[in-house]
Amino acid sequence: MNTSKRINDKIRILSFLCTVMVLFRHSRNLQAFFGTENVHSFTAFIENSISVFTEIAVPTFFTISGYFFFKYDYYKIGNYVTMIKKKLNTLVIPFFIWNIIGAAILLMYAPEKIGNSFIPCIQNLLMSEWNGPLWYVRDIIIIMFFAPVHAWIFKLNNKLLYLILFLFLFFRWWPIDSTILSTEGQLFFFIGGLIRNYKYILEYKVHSLIFIILLIIWCTYCFNLISIYDKNLHRINTIIGIIIFWRMIDALKGNVYRFIYSLSAYSFFIYVMHTYLVKLIKHSFVYFFSENEIIALITYFTVPVFSIIITLIIAKYWKMYSLKTYLIFTGGR
Repeated sequence: MNTSKRINDKIRILSFLCTVMVLFRHSRNLQAFFGTENVHSFTAFIENSISVFTEIAVPTFFTISGYFFFKYDYYKIGNYVTMIKKKLNTLVIPFFIWNIIGAAILLMYAPEKIGNSFIPCIQNLLMSEWNGPLWYVRDIIIIMFFAPVHAWIFKLNNKLLYLILFLFLFFRWWPIDSTILSTEGQLFFFIGGLIRNYKYILEYKVHSLIFIILLIIWCTYCFNLISIYDKNLHRINTIIGIIIFWRMIDALKGNVYRFIYSLSAYSFFIYVMHTYLVKLIKHSFVYFFSENEIIALITYFTVPVFSIIITLIIAKYWKMYSLKTYLIFTGGR
């Protein structure tokens, strides 16, 4: 297998595993089971720790998007126009479709969240209020219109400029920022473009001793074994986590590697489908076992698994009976 193919396959697996992380983030259930996030128990400890571990998911998505986005030189007007046309099918249409589906679901149990007039409805649609996780797609759509600016920066290929921009974006970055044109998205999309310029970074093997030290630092922070919160420390910990996770994918071998790779084709479908499915399964458990700590912990781990299985079954039969509509809804993925 050539280097480019191996890296692309590894990125596909990384994308799927980050999608699973997003499901775990949304499977969090302390508020649902106990009516508050202020819970002091083993279940809370596990959920809180995994919430920190999985903070690497969205930055990784933006990094991957930046990496693949600058495959072509969008400084050229022809390439830019072609890209906009392509992204209409791969991003814009799915964004509107899945938000409208979200609105239809909200209409059944929380119609007030749709909007009480035309303007609020349009605002909620454009802000992806009807399908929350699609804020990531919203920001990618916005960023793509500024592609010539990024392309110009990468065309200059000035290391001092790269450093200045990185530091500027790094210190503006607010972790877990999902506001419009997220500071997290801007930083990691830029990093993805940089990696595209310096592909050898993806081939670099962190020395085993350094890897172990970084792993200990990451786990120590995520498990809150040192009760210190500092925004810059939190930022650095997220970047360390991304580096570690990229290296850990190399440990996947044989059937496990092939199995996860086969599932990676459904990453986007799982991402756009999971929101209300996760809520439905989670609140079904809550309805029967409210304030039960053991069931809360079991629910936390099983909801993502159930959601993925159900989504894969839906995808299988949808593709079987109407591949064309499936591709429209998933942007050709």
